[in-house]
Amino acid sequence: MPNHVTHRVRLHGSEEDCKRFYEQFFRDGGFDFETVLPQPECVKRTQSGSQASVWFFALTGTFLPSECRNGMPTQHQWGWVPRHLKTAVDVEKWLTEKDPKGRVFGEYAIQCLRETGFESWYQWCKHYWGTKSNAYQTEVVSPSEFVFQTAWSPPIPVLAEMAKRMPGIILDVCSYDKRDNFACVGQFNGRNDYRKVPCSEALSEQVYGEKRPEPEE
Repeated sequence: MPNHVTHRVRLHGSEEDCKRFYEQFFRDGGFDFETVLPQPECVKRTQSGSQASVWFFALTGTFLPSECRNGMPTQHQWGWVPRHLKTAVDVEKWLTEKDPKGRVFGEYAIQCLRETGFESWYQWCKHYWGTKSNAYQTEVVSPSEFVFQTAWSPPIPVLAEMAKRMPGIILDVCSYDKRDNFACVGQFNGRNDYRKVPCSEALSEQVYGEKRPEPEE
């Protein structure tokens, strides 16, 4: 379960611009990152997990980029791959019997890496959205204010892109991690100074609109 980061956004602009903002970036009453930076279809088909990783190795003889950041892995990093399998050809033969339906996820990873430079939806989202998934728990407070949540981190690329598209609006954003790991405040457009700041009771209440909930165990 992720740490939920809550964001309160206040829009400073004309009534007409604020209305256009909601029309452009909201779907079915919720803030939707797909309206700002849409995922390519090849990204949506991918899987983030060992099934795709093993099949990628079997089909290419190489490892996914994310697996090579801390040194060269081996085909035995996945505990469920028998240790006697030494080559990609060996692994492919074994998988063809063990997990034939998983082959498509290896193929999707290859396609996604070729077309976007990222192997799965997870890496793509972290890069283009700044967080692993779309916004959730949206609440429209007023025509010029809304609240939403993200998993683990703030969606800085999304907020920056919205500000770029709506130069007549200043986005005043306050963000707070539910476990007091970090808080951020600042503007997109206007001062353009969104940044990390110390966590505090006052900032928490500003974001949540009430005394903050106790962190979950």
